[in-house]
Formats: sequence, C-alpha cells, structure tokens
Amino acid sequence: MKSKSEAGVARQDLIRDVGVPDHIHSDGAKETMMGKQKQDCSDTGIKLTQTEKNSPWQNRTEIEIHELKYLMTRTNTLLRLWEFLALYICALRNRIVRPLAKLNRRTPYKIITGNRPDISEFLKFAWYKLIWYYKPSKFPHQNKFLGR
Repeated sequence: MKSKSEAGVARQDLIRDVGVPDHIHSDGAKETMMGKQKQDCSDTGIKLTQTEKNSPWQNRTEIEIHELKYLMTRTNTLLRLWEFLALYICALRNRIVRPLAKLNRRTPYKIITGNRPDISEFLKFAWYKLIWYYKPSKFPHQNKFLGR
C-alpha cells in the first residue's frame, strides 16, 4: 500500500488471491475499523477485533517492525532499501515455523498455499551480505564484481 486509504484494496487483493479470512486483528486504524471498510468486512463475514489503545505489544506486526529495524542496524542496510528488507522479512517469516499455538507447528505459507515452503534461497544468501557476481567482459578486464 502506498497510503492508508488503500487498506480496502489490499484486503480485496488478499481475498482474491488467498480467500476470505475469518478474522482481522487491527490496531484500530480508521481505515480498517470504520465506514466502508467495516461494512465490507461485515458483508464478507470477516470478524474485526482491535488492540487496546496505546498497546503496541498487542499487535504482532510491531514485532515484525522491530525485527526490520534490528536487522537494518545489524547489517548497516541503507535506509533506501528498507522496503526490500520488509519483503525479505515477510517472505522468510512466512516460511518458518513460529511458536504460535494456532499454527499448530505449520508455517503460514503451508497454511495458505497447502505447499511445503522452500527456504533454500534464505540459507544460501543472508540479507545484505557481500557476494561475488559475474558480468560478461572482454579480456583482460575482470568480470568478477563485489555486490550485496
């Protein structure tokens, strides 16, 4: 989403791509809890709940944001790359087993798709680590370059 006003579009994408969730837990943002958004959830049978006001620890997304900030700091990630890191963290955490009773020792990826996740790309390449890559070049120029 580029703005909060696109919350409904994001939810519709979720419904189209994955199916209708039975429950959405929110921080109480107006974009998800009021007006047309609330009515759309009611019409599709989605139960809405929200965290208590000023209680960010009740929102699991805050844990993911903390993870993003921690990893950015630990790896000296450039600020302009934070969106790529967010996608990386989402992909990784959806493919690993989390200690949540509702998941019953399954990954979110397995629950949604029914398929066993492949984590090999995460094992081979950690976020923002130095790598060598090759570009075709004419002799005597070196075609081996350092990147991230």
